Amino acid sequence: RWMSMSAVRVAVRTRPSAAFSEDCIKIDRDRQSIGIQLPKQSAGAHERSENQKESWQFSYDQVLHNTGQQALFDDVVAPVVDSVLAGYNGTVMCYGQTGAGKTYTHIGSTSSYAQRGLAPRAISRIFQQLEARPQHEAVLTASYVEIHNDQLIDLLSHLPSPVPRHAEPLVIGEDKNGSISVKGLRSIHVANEEAALIALFEGESARSVAEHQLNDRSSRGHAVFTLTLAVKSRVESSDRMTRAKLVMVDLAGSERLKKTHTTGELKVESMYINKSLSYLEQVVVALASRSRSHTPYRQTKLTHLLKDAIGGNSKTVLLANIHTEARHLEETIATLEFASRIRAVRNSAVVVEATEPEMMLRNYKQQVTELRRELAMHDSLSNRSRVSYDPFTEAERRQAHEQMESFLEQRGDDLPLESVRQFKELLAAARTIYGDKVSQLEALQRQVASGGTDGMRVHPGGDEDAATGGRVAEHGGVGDMASASLSFGKAPDSARPPGGVRDPPHAGGSGVPSAPNSLTPGPTRVFFSAGGTAPLGREAAFEEFKRGEGQTAAQALAAAKARHKALRLERQELAASVNAHKAEIDRCRVGVDAKSAARDARGAGGSISGDGTVIIDEEEYALLQALRSAKLEYKREHEQLRHLAAAFDAAGQAVADARQQLLDLFTDSFTNSNGADGTADDVVLRPAGAAPTVTCSSESGDMASGKGFGSGHAFSSSKTFDAPEPLDESELFEQMQVARVLRDEPESLAFMRASMGARGRVRH
Repeated sequence: RWMSMSAVRVAVRTRPSAAFSEDCIKIDRDRQSIGIQLPKQSAGAHERSENQKESWQFSYDQVLHNTGQQALFDDVVAPVVDSVLAGYNGTVMCYGQTGAGKTYTHIGSTSSYAQRGLAPRAISRIFQQLEARPQHEAVLTASYVEIHNDQLIDLLSHLPSPVPRHAEPLVIGEDKNGSISVKGLRSIHVANEEAALIALFEGESARSVAEHQLNDRSSRGHAVFTLTLAVKSRVESSDRMTRAKLVMVDLAGSERLKKTHTTGELKVESMYINKSLSYLEQVVVALASRSRSHTPYRQTKLTHLLKDAIGGNSKTVLLANIHTEARHLEETIATLEFASRIRAVRNSAVVVEATEPEMMLRNYKQQVTELRRELAMHDSLSNRSRVSYDPFTEAERRQAHEQMESFLEQRGDDLPLESVRQFKELLAAARTIYGDKVSQLEALQRQVASGGTDGMRVHPGGDEDAATGGRVAEHGGVGDMASASLSFGKAPDSARPPGGVRDPPHAGGSGVPSAPNSLTPGPTRVFFSAGGTAPLGREAAFEEFKRGEGQTAAQALAAAKARHKALRLERQELAASVNAHKAEIDRCRVGVDAKSAARDARGAGGSISGDGTVIIDEEEYALLQALRSAKLEYKREHEQLRHLAAAFDAAGQAVADARQQLLDLFTDSFTNSNGADGTADDVVLRPAGAAPTVTCSSESGDMASGKGFGSGHAFSSSKTFDAPEPLDESELFEQMQVARVLRDEPESLAFMRASMGARGRVRH
């Protein structure tokens, strides 16, 4: 473990605006500082006292004004990602007022590769660096959790799982090293960049968002995306590996209710957001104060979850997103003050090494081998060369059993104890003998209790028969007397069957004894042509199988495909309706904005009543009503579309399962009937939409003479038995997009595929 003490680094990013307040905000990029001047006579001055502070000066590690996504990543986030690859935990937090650009900084645009956010860029850099280090082997997992109304929500729980998962409450816990984790949170293995981006975008699409006056897509909860890396060397024969995690945090923005005018559920969400951010600031103040001995991490789930990032084991960067307009100066000052306080917090980043289980097991085996060699050398020097430390064989166990029986019956000398291993085996033999005796005694007690004592003689201890083991052999008798002084009956001479003992008849009921070790073959199925003379080929046999023995499986496949197709059409129709509602929302919003702009241009005098109520005309009122109705329909149908997408995915999996079941049944039937070594690769049932292929190859094989199989020759065929479904317009467009990306920007292919998959859930 290597420790690195470092303060939380802070970078401030301004949101570009045409209404930048140059009189109130002064940015000095050379000194990395921001100055705020708030005159007393400015708007809202009646809310401030005469002695209130009017100017502020803040200094940070970096101040980024009108900075693009790539420059922001290179200057601020790339060092954190590199430290994660070196074995340190890394955290990037986006903080600020609602609408200041936190989510855009975190995720960016999913439709533009150039405008992608910090999280996609960090994922891309990690996989690029791992590809450039072939001497290292890495295993990566991703998880995504949201804190909504102080409750933990797994944003990846809706994704398909290879094993059944049971819903369980999410609980924040700490391991023995103090590392924070969420018990019950789903962690998905990501083998490449595309898989990690899919997890990121799928989780982002499941977040809670809503609209209010300051933000049309306001995040209603805090989101934490975690990418865990376990890296070990392929070159060094060590069982040590580093385990680090990259945590990307998108904090919900603080909101002033007097500006957002939220009510109902949105108001409750705003109160939870502001409460958690207030407790987060209390944690920062406690960590920055040397006189405080207690840090209130457990006051909220947000502060508890961020314990590693703030004052713990992590290299942390805070990105403070601020507005630059005069109407948001109060919130901007509050954000800058929080950013200044958190700079005083110091973290203790540690490279945590773990033990790789397989390598540790190999080392243990090597140590055991070496210890056995030392024991063998010690025994040789002590004249104990006969002692073995290998596990007992069956013959040695039988010998130990006989030795223990002789010892218990006092028929031999004392047992020679040579090793602990032998002692354990003798104890096991004694336990077995004891169990057998107890079973015999219980059986005897049950027989005596039931009165079944006929033919049973109990010998006294001094009886001659008992001394000889109780065995009696009378002339002409059948059967043996039981040992251990108990005789369980001797059959009389009349019990012998006439003609001697005979073998039982054959199981088939014919009465003819079968030959020793003979095998009775099961039913044989052979596929013949229509004339019934020549066996069918594999492809024709498959068609015949679907009409006969495999009819049920073929019908199940057809039904699964029909349901999959019906869900596909339903999804397309519902997606078209969702898009129509979105277009209606955009149209109404443009009309409302135009009305508002026209009203502002005319002046406030004729648009505000005496009590301060804004007066609108009938056309604007109709637009607002239509906008509200379109939003409600959009939200309702969008939720239906999410459930329908899950059902569509399940139906696709059902088609694949039914197809595989039909193929497995046919392969077994065809192999049993023809005696051929057929495999599942000989007949290919491709998913719908795939291009049909026919592949044949042979090597001078004489199929007519029966030399096609088992004689060194090969014949294989592959054919699609399902006609491909035509691609719709969106799928054709995606194919064109892939071709363009491969030609122009091949490095963006993983991002493009992942983003199209996320958008496809809404588009289709």
